[in-house]
Order: sequence, then C-alpha cells, then structure tokens
Amino acid sequence: MHKYILCSIFLLLLAFASCTTGKKNDQTKTGFIGGQNGITTTLDIASGKLNEVLDNDLEDFQINLNVENKGEYPIKENDILATITGVDYRSFSLTNPSLKNVEALDKIRQEQGKILPGGQTVLSFPANFADDLPVDQSYDLGVNVCYKYQTGATANMCLRKEATKRGEATDKCKIDETKAVGSSAAPLQVTSLSQRPTGKNEISFTLTIENVGKGDVYLPTFVQNTQCLEKQDMKNKFDVAVSFPSNRPAITCSALKGLNHGTLQLIQGKITMTCKMDTSQEQETTFTRSPSIQLDYTYKDIVSKKITVKNAA
Repeated sequence: MHKYILCSIFLLLLAFASCTTGKKNDQTKTGFIGGQNGITTTLDIASGKLNEVLDNDLEDFQINLNVENKGEYPIKENDILATITGVDYRSFSLTNPSLKNVEALDKIRQEQGKILPGGQTVLSFPANFADDLPVDQSYDLGVNVCYKYQTGATANMCLRKEATKRGEATDKCKIDETKAVGSSAAPLQVTSLSQRPTGKNEISFTLTIENVGKGDVYLPTFVQNTQCLEKQDMKNKFDVAVSFPSNRPAITCSALKGLNHGTLQLIQGKITMTCKMDTSQEQETTFTRSPSIQLDYTYKDIVSKKITVKNAA
C-alpha cells in the first residue's frame, strides 16, 4: 500500500515538473530568437599539409578566417576588422595583417518555425614563411576579430496615470514588479528589468546590461580603426537608447544626463541603469506598453591556431 502511494506521488511530481519545464521561453514572447552569439570564427591554414608550411620562402599559403553571423543583427560591408597577432609579420610575409569584410552578412531569422542560419564569409591573408629555420618550429598564430553589432531588447511594462494608486483586481499587469525581458541574440545582453512607482505620476525602472560573451565591448566607432588591437579609451563602452513608440511616455535616465540615449561603461562586465517615466498624460486604467532598448557597440574576440613551420633543408 505504501509503495502504491509513493509511486502515485512520484508520478504526480513528474507530471508537474514536465508542465513547468515545458513553458515557452520568455524570449519568444518578445519576438526575439535569443542567444549569446554575435559572430563566430574559426581559423585554418590552406597549405600542402594540414597546419604545416615550409620555411625559406618555399611555400605560399593562406591564413583563412571563417566567419559566421549567429546573432540577430545584420553586418554591413567593412564592419568586421580582423588583425593577425602573435607572429612576426615580416617572417610570414604578411604585407597586410589587417582585413575587413567585403560583403554583408545576414542575421539569423525564424521562418515557419525554423531558425535559418546567418551569413558566412572568409577573410584570407596571403602568406609565405621567408626565414630559413635550423629546425621545425611551432607558432601560436592568433587573429583579433572586431565587429560592429547591435542588441535589441524589450519587455511588457505596466503603466497608468496614477502610479501609486492601488491597482484593480482585474488588472492584467503590476506596476511594482520584475518583468520578463527579451534580448536579441548577441554577446551584450539586457539581463533584467524591474519597475516600481516613485511618485503619483512617475514610474522608475531599472535595467541590467551584461557582457555575456568571452570577448570585450568597445564603442561602435572602434571598427573605423586600421587594426583590431586593444584601445583602453574605447574599451567597455557602448551606446544605449531607450524609448517608447512616439516617445510616449517620455523617458529620462540619470546615467545619461537626463536623456534617454547616450554612452555607458561596463564595470566588471555589467552595469545597472535607472530611468524614470512621466505618466501624467497617460490613461487612468492600467495597461502594458513595450519600450525599445537598443545597444550599439563593437565586439572584440580572438581566435587562434597552432601552425608548424617545417625546416625544408
């Protein structure tokens, strides 16, 4: 009898768990596919033998950077800047160690329930090892990859004219609550958003922005440089804009000097920003409205490959 009761309880718990884990992802409610990728890269050495080349100017080869856009933002021409690092340019006969993409890369997208892949391209660096080595030598060849990107995010926020007024039992949303936030697939994400009444006709909301990738964030103008190398005065900085359609209600943010757009700086990979909304011109009854949150930046990553230069003597 006890075994029967225990089995029944176990089956009930299992059914409950399957129902709760089967909930739709909040990302789908906001229209984004979601994810933490922007572009992904791999390196290969196009030569006579896999990852091996001859020394003493005996073999031409290509250092190929394979690029795929796995995020939800399309990349334009010249918005990817790749720079070879870790090796002597003269030894490898690299006359141009930095390249930009010459074609655009489409974003990932969803059609008829299927996620379609983004665009792909290859950046090829012609090379030839000029030095005459006494023995075989291995090198750690790296490529810094900088690309201009954008994250879109939103949430269903709750509004009404008198923010401090007690809500009705029939209200479909709450003024004082943490909201589910959706971000487009990208390495810089809006990870949380909460709102609360801070005056009769005022609602404040706080959002957290985090670097969830393995690389670094720079200002969007970073790709205008000739090389993808570290630049401290532009590092960890990005542009942000927050607004409702038709600018209603108006938004002001203290970190943006009272505006709803400007530049922010990440501290240890994240930042929290608080903004206010004036609801004095809104309707009396409670309703939901979705703001547009836009983050613009350059993302810098690195990919590496070990290459062996063989002594041909």
